[in-house]
Amino acid sequence: MSWTLFGQIVLLIVVFAVVKAVVKCVHNCCCKNCKCE
Repeated sequence: MSWTLFGQIVLLIVVFAVVKAVVKCVHNCCCKNCKCE
């Protein structure tokens, strides 16, 4: 396996994890706002 390919895969996993965390956070904040808790 080449280093460039390995680097791209790692970068993709990191980006996906960050996006997933941000979406989860935004979703939680929106749910709190809608419920007005």
